[in-house]
Amino acid sequence: PDELFDLEADYTETRNVIEEHPDVAQRMKRDLFALVHRSEQAGSGLDVRRDLSPERREELRGLGYLE
Repeated sequence: PDELFDLEADYTETRNVIEEHPDVAQRMKRDLFALVHRSEQAGSGLDVRRDLSPERREELRGLGYLE
């Protein structure tokens, strides 16, 4: 099952908030699949800092997935 955690408020990942934020989860999943697809086509490794928009990077940073 899909999960989404607010790592700032719940750094131990005990509360799945995906039902409260389905739009965020769907957007992140779509962006991740698009990023992987582009990376596979290019034949190179993922470069999240280059391939994601500043807004998406900030969202992932806020959730604790990026530094």
